[in-house]
Amino acid sequence: MKDKKETFDVIIAGGGLAGCLVAARLASSKPQAKLALFEKSFVFGGRALGVSWQDKFWGCGMNSLSNKLSEFIKNTIASCDLSGEIYADSSSLSSDVQVLSGGRLTSLESRSILTLKGTKALLAIGKAAPKWQDFESCLAGDEKSHLSLEKALDLKKNKAWQPLLKAWGALLGVAECNKASSNILKDRLEYICSLKESFSQLDFLGDLLCAPSQQVEKYLDNPILSCTKEDQFWLIESKQGSFSTKNLIVAQTPWDAYVWLDKKYFPKPILDIASRSKPISLVTLAKKNLSSSDNSIDLHEHYLILSELVHVRKINESLLFSIEIDYENSLDAPSVLKAIKSLRRSVKKICNFFPQLILESEHISLNHVGWPQSGIAKDHNLVKNIKTEFSKEKSLYFCGDAYGTSYNPDENLMQSVLSVASVLNNQLT
Repeated sequence: MKDKKETFDVIIAGGGLAGCLVAARLASSKPQAKLALFEKSFVFGGRALGVSWQDKFWGCGMNSLSNKLSEFIKNTIASCDLSGEIYADSSSLSSDVQVLSGGRLTSLESRSILTLKGTKALLAIGKAAPKWQDFESCLAGDEKSHLSLEKALDLKKNKAWQPLLKAWGALLGVAECNKASSNILKDRLEYICSLKESFSQLDFLGDLLCAPSQQVEKYLDNPILSCTKEDQFWLIESKQGSFSTKNLIVAQTPWDAYVWLDKKYFPKPILDIASRSKPISLVTLAKKNLSSSDNSIDLHEHYLILSELVHVRKINESLLFSIEIDYENSLDAPSVLKAIKSLRRSVKKICNFFPQLILESEHISLNHVGWPQSGIAKDHNLVKNIKTEFSKEKSLYFCGDAYGTSYNPDENLMQSVLSVASVLNNQLT
């Protein structure tokens, strides 16, 4: 516990991918600057964390990276002269998902989700039977072409289409698919298809800062309680004491920062995001997989339990079950309880399909912000106003996957990290 007030040139609020990457870049380019990294959890990683029962951290199942983000991290490691050995645990991801429905398992290629071929497969798996004349009106080109999604979404009132819309929503991370636009669904699909690498452990983010550790002071388990500005300094009250800084980088989502940073300090586009749009929340249930490697269970990396709209991901020696819910529902206990029941039913269904599977222990968590962008069409007008650079006189900066106009979170993260690092490189003496 730190009792006295400490002053830094830069304080970074948030120790996920964005916070760690911008800290590493600033520490490398400005070795004389005094930097601090605050993380409210007891481990770095944020949404990129995997699952470790031994170290007692459980991610939300979003620890997959696109090739671009993976290369961005590697370039940061190389340019900052940091150790590259942390990539020893990376592995390639398959581009398909195994859909479990009615006791049958069907392989579905992710890129085909919005095509005629993929749609037919989803309808057949879910045993949905829409009016085929309506269905045919949505077709565009051959079986490999995308559907005319505008027409398909117009049929949202047709009850026969509801299973399809729900399946699309689950596969694309859009809780209210019937309110989404076709462009948002296509952008989200493109992002999901770009996820090519996964890391068994993302606690390497702490190691990422070991080389410049003299410049970066790391504070784990240190949530910020409040923050005000006096003259040229940000005054921060946190769990571990009082701090001040000339420059504050918010590497958390706007909804997280809204808790401790007064709304008068937010740029209007980000304030609009925090107060008017709703992200996608995730409820997760982790189970330890005790099945031996010689019992003939060849588990895939990714399953979808169609009747429950629950994802199942194999991470290390664990299975992580997750379900997306609307942000407002995540604040409602009955809705969260309903989601947990759905997760537990999914555990039974996957165990029934794989009788040799031995699962034990259980860890349940609620992640209020899973996907930062909701996918709802009306929220797009708010998202497109986001900028990654703000007046340096305010000495307040934002970076992370929520800050940008793209529905590709990795793209927003990389651009905002580069932007903030560039501005502060010019500002810090």
